[in-house]
Amino acid sequence: MAEGKEEPTDGGLLMDGWKNSSANTKNVVSMIRLESFNFSSKQETAQNLIDVFQQSIVLTRYRFNVNLHGVVTDNASNIMSMGRMCELWHTTCNSHSGNLLCKAMVDVSFAKQVNTLLKEFKNPNLEHLLVEAGENRIILAGDTRWCSYRDVFRRALRNAPFMWLVVNNGAIIKDDNRNLLFDDNFELRLQESLVMLDPVCKLIRNCEKNTATITDSTEYWLQINLPAINNDFEVLIENRLVKIINKYG
Repeated sequence: MAEGKEEPTDGGLLMDGWKNSSANTKNVVSMIRLESFNFSSKQETAQNLIDVFQQSIVLTRYRFNVNLHGVVTDNASNIMSMGRMCELWHTTCNSHSGNLLCKAMVDVSFAKQVNTLLKEFKNPNLEHLLVEAGENRIILAGDTRWCSYRDVFRRALRNAPFMWLVVNNGAIIKDDNRNLLFDDNFELRLQESLVMLDPVCKLIRNCEKNTATITDSTEYWLQINLPAINNDFEVLIENRLVKIINKYG
């Protein structure tokens, strides 16, 4: 642990946590709040952002006696322009980029249909029948947690025989959900979605490890291997790699 400053300074501690059910992990992150900059009357241009960046370097040195050597950001175009202007190392968050890739690969319309189907079976009466039939409780996808859609597809694939059993035994569900559940291609679409999303979700989990370096994350991206189901996904990965691979990785 680094030595503290001789003179104490004031600071605020930011804490947040999350649970990854598929990886069976829980994380809590804490960080010191540096400063908040009001952009209500400003545009988020690269120049305005570099001004914030330079002020942050000075504040970090003054308040906490820390010399910054790099900055990690998302990959919005204005942020990337700022990164090219700054004198320190700049790289994007590889986990965030993985989530964006996952988002681009998810068939949003199909995912919403599956989530709606599972949401109906989340009804206490139907869920009770599912559990009695031998299945676990329903878990729904999070709106912006794209790996959770992979988990929902897996859950739906595993649940399908039990949901068929419950409906065939007389349970009434909405017509749209019934049509989806008994569609001849339902299981195949779930399987194809899992095959495509599994490698990306594995990439995200690896990049989120607290031991993962920039070099490690770059290697994870270069090693990602998708099955040849959809050539458009290869183009998506190539476009992401252009933004991710840099001299620091």
